[in-house]
Amino acid sequence: MMSIAGASALLTIAPAASAGFAVDGSIHRLDHRTASRADDYTTVDFVRFSALSAGEVLIDALSWEVDHNDATGRSIGNAMDVNGDGEIAFVDTHIYLFRDDGSLGIEDLVGWNDDSDDPRSIADGSVSTTDSFMGVFLDPGEYIVAIGAFYLSAEDAVSGMNTRSWQDGPMTYGADDMGFGSHGDYRLTLSGDVRGTGALVPLPTGAGLGGAGLAMIGLLSATRRHRKG
Repeated sequence: MMSIAGASALLTIAPAASAGFAVDGSIHRLDHRTASRADDYTTVDFVRFSALSAGEVLIDALSWEVDHNDATGRSIGNAMDVNGDGEIAFVDTHIYLFRDDGSLGIEDLVGWNDDSDDPRSIADGSVSTTDSFMGVFLDPGEYIVAIGAFYLSAEDAVSGMNTRSWQDGPMTYGADDMGFGSHGDYRLTLSGDVRGTGALVPLPTGAGLGGAGLAMIGLLSATRRHRKG
């Protein structure tokens, strides 16, 4: 089993940023337990930040890469490489915001969002309301954002392993239809009087994840990129 310290060593740490920053990452489908897709699970990523003063903080996810949904919710239209990574691989994001008191638990929950039609959510290039967005007033302090694929429960957000997202996890798109993918990329942008490293962080202390899942997340973390805003 990989230790938390071992997973941390695989992450690229950027210089501290203030007044806003962005992080690029990927949600991965882990489907090697049985032949049934129904017991697949997907990864959850964590981003730490500091609110430097009382005020509104914007948390904006960018991932969905098809520019139209019809009345049934089926994605049709144009595939768009919204984050410029050269591939069409995306998720229906689901985000949770927690206070960072050193031991992550449900009691630390501040708020969450799945889909958003807030007009401010398109500032990052979003083409779909499936991208998550939060505008929340925070007191000064330390916070953690957990990001995964819909449906992400608060319990799974804390554990770092999304057991309920197999049907709505990483997706690909081609020939006017969607299909299951091995991973989906995202960009998470935080704006306001905030400071962060611009990098993903390991599973927070207090959260629980099986050894195999933690080791897999640590290995996948080696491929992640950071982007400062």
